Amino acid sequence: MLFLLRQEKPRDIIALLNRIYNIELEKEIDFLVYQLADNHRLPLVLAYYTNLRLKKFQKQDYWVLYMLAANGQYERTSQVALDCYLNDNGGDTRRLFATLAFSTAILSGKESLINSIYQHVPASLQKIADLYLGRSVILASEDIPPYLEILERVLLLAGPDSLTALIEAKRHFVVDITGYIGDLFYDIKNTIWL
Repeated sequence: MLFLLRQEKPRDIIALLNRIYNIELEKEIDFLVYQLADNHRLPLVLAYYTNLRLKKFQKQDYWVLYMLAANGQYERTSQVALDCYLNDNGGDTRRLFATLAFSTAILSGKESLINSIYQHVPASLQKIADLYLGRSVILASEDIPPYLEILERVLLLAGPDSLTALIEAKRHFVVDITGYIGDLFYDIKNTIWL
C-alpha cells in the first residue's frame, strides 16, 4: 500500500493511515514505523509516526535512527549509530548499528567521518571502507554479505545515484558478485520502486 501512496502529499498519507490504523494502539504504531522504516521513501511520514510513537509510548530505539537517516541527516545518524554500536553489549542490533553508522557516513560524504568510524567497526566493514576511500584491497567471499548490507542501506536511504563508488567496488572481489547485486536491485525495485 505504501508503494501506491508514495506520490501523495505526506499529510494526505498520514490522514489515510490514521483512518486505517488505530494510532492509540502501540502495536499499530509499531507496525507503521517498521513498514515505513523499511520503505525509506516516505521520510516525513516516518518522522511523524516515529515522533508519535516516542510521545505516546516513550519508545526510543533504532527506528529513530532510520527516521534521521531517511530525512537526510546522515552525519548525525552515523555518529549516533556508532555510539549505539559501541555501547551495545553484543545484542542483536550490534551489526545493524555498525552497518548503519558506516552507510550513513558514506552518504554524508565526509571522509573524516568514515575514518573516525573505521577503527571501531568489524574488519569486513573496514575492507569496504578501504575500497570506498580508494585504498587497494581484495575482498573474499565472506565479505559479500556486509558489502551487500552496505549497498542496500545506501540504496534505500539515498537512491541509485549515490552508488557509483560502491558498485565499482565489485571488481575487487575474488568472485563475481554481479548476480548478488542484480538480485539486491531486483528485490528493492519490487518492494519500493515499481
